[in-house]
Amino acid sequence: MADAESPRRAAGTPMTFLGAVARKLGLAKAPEPLLAIPIGGEDAEEFLARIAALLSAVGTHVYLDTSMLMWLTKVGDAARTQLFECLEARCSGRLHVPVWAGHEYLRHHVSKTVVTNLAETAEKLRKVGGLYSVLHPYLDVPLGDATPNANRVQARRALAQASALADLLGGWSAAYAANADAVIAFVNRHSTGGTNVFELVDSIEGVGAARFSGRLPPGFGDRNKKEKRPGPLATGVDGSDPVTDGSGADDDGSEPRMVGHNRWGDLIFWKEVLQHARLQRARSIVLLTNDRKNDWYLGGGTNAGMDAEMLATERLKPIPRPHPLLVAEARSVAGVRDLALLDSPYVGFLLARLLPDASDAFKDVAVVQRMGVPPPEGPAGAEGPVTPTIAPQWRDGPRVVYSKARLRDVLTRSRAPAEGEAAALVALAATALEGGEGLGAVLVEANLRERDDDALVVFAREVGDRSRAGGAGWTSAAADLCSALLVLPHKTSGNLYAGLLASAYLERADNEARLPPSSPALETLWSLEGVPHFSAAVAAVRAKLEKSERRPVRLPGEARTPLPAVIEIEADSEGPEELGQLRIAGQRVLEPTQFRKEWRLRELMGGEERVSGERIVRAACALLGIPFEEVVPTDDFGREFGLRPEIGLRDPAQVYTANREEES
Repeated sequence: MADAESPRRAAGTPMTFLGAVARKLGLAKAPEPLLAIPIGGEDAEEFLARIAALLSAVGTHVYLDTSMLMWLTKVGDAARTQLFECLEARCSGRLHVPVWAGHEYLRHHVSKTVVTNLAETAEKLRKVGGLYSVLHPYLDVPLGDATPNANRVQARRALAQASALADLLGGWSAAYAANADAVIAFVNRHSTGGTNVFELVDSIEGVGAARFSGRLPPGFGDRNKKEKRPGPLATGVDGSDPVTDGSGADDDGSEPRMVGHNRWGDLIFWKEVLQHARLQRARSIVLLTNDRKNDWYLGGGTNAGMDAEMLATERLKPIPRPHPLLVAEARSVAGVRDLALLDSPYVGFLLARLLPDASDAFKDVAVVQRMGVPPPEGPAGAEGPVTPTIAPQWRDGPRVVYSKARLRDVLTRSRAPAEGEAAALVALAATALEGGEGLGAVLVEANLRERDDDALVVFAREVGDRSRAGGAGWTSAAADLCSALLVLPHKTSGNLYAGLLASAYLERADNEARLPPSSPALETLWSLEGVPHFSAAVAAVRAKLEKSERRPVRLPGEARTPLPAVIEIEADSEGPEELGQLRIAGQRVLEPTQFRKEWRLRELMGGEERVSGERIVRAACALLGIPFEEVVPTDDFGREFGLRPEIGLRDPAQVYTANREEES
């Protein structure tokens, strides 16, 4: 142990004659201060540039801790391979997994910690999926700009997706063995040699207690860890909590044993890293760790120099700065000049800098955008963001064709009432709803896989029609069906989407355009237009609309097409500006004298006499079936306009674009 903490010149080494003379004459250089507390900090660009240079320097040694190994067990093979290949190419002979980190990883591997944690998370998602009955009463008032029906649709969709995601995650455990094997192979290739972790363990309790009482890093954040009994225990992101195989007994079947609290784990790991770095005469140390507790890092920090992508990253902490006492100890014990700590998001940004053309898989999993941030743009030439889909739960049945040409014929036949297979599905849905179940109970392989295109389209169109009519439970059924579309087989879900879209945009009797488009799930249908395998459904419904003499202002498939909005003021108004007219995509949408009370703007605005242009446009979009997000905002959105008592929205059936070919 004494050797591990000695400076490079052993204490008993005699000072040279010239050195002694220089010290006597006062000519010797004063030693550098051991403790240096940073002032200010690097910006992101400087930090990443410095770490990139460190990795390539021959004196830099890179160490991975247990938390990073555990995280790498969760990710896919492509991402893990990109990191391993980059590190092994750039840090050949300088890449290490300390024995203690390998030992902790082995414990977690035997106990299947990662699999257990995922199962617990999936169970939480299932519980979230069952909250609809609890939330239902709260949704019965207008929230924001949404009606109670829209509230229910959004809630059902979100909760159903949570349940579907929980089911989907159940398949991950099949990947665990291969993932763990890849990480273990990496550990075996790069396990440290020459260190004596057993000697460190023998004396760690006394050393650790003294350090913890003085809050000397690392590990004092774990000083209160308690012993735990065996069982399926959750761990933190660092994967360092005690776990067992969950059997509740020792290997020999005896009574349950107590599991060590592992409060000294970080300190043992750090001591081994310093011991190994001293033996390797390392100039710099880079630690890859997902442990971001303050017993490793200096608090504060800055977001200076971060670009928009970094600022929008989930859980990205300020530029990492190691605790000054760790830097001091590394210099004193191992002669190390630089110490850097990186967690997985920063490794993602670093890899993208080092290998811009061979780091996409790793960056995609390491850099997580915050919820609510728009998804990344699609491939070059794409007009907008790509809507993500989830792997189907089963394969399409043999009777499903699903093509634009076939859908045109199916849409024509779907005008008739549901019969045969479609009627059977509707009856199953009605029974499920009457019994208090959601439509998800019907949308299973046993009920859908053997159906043909006609049955699927008619069934979905019937669900859409009943939801629009406000039948008991059918509004929620439409939301459940929308939620299932991304996890059902592509041809099956394409037909179902076509039926819902037809219900919203086409009159059932003659397939003429419905003015305005109408469905409780209309916003969800818009959000799904960009899914690649729904393109045939969008094209088939659009083709029907294009034959109509009068079309909606906005057709399916026009997502991302800007819709201009022009607000005009009343020319003869005195004093504050009074609203005169509003045009969206060139169509006049206001009636100077609206006799129907429910369409008057003052009624729609809760009696207010002056409102912003944005609120007026939102109200018009909601009535006309136009996505507000696709309307081009102008300065008038922020201005207020006076509302005369009689001004209101036009009859939505009278707001349309004419078929010019029919007119000619």
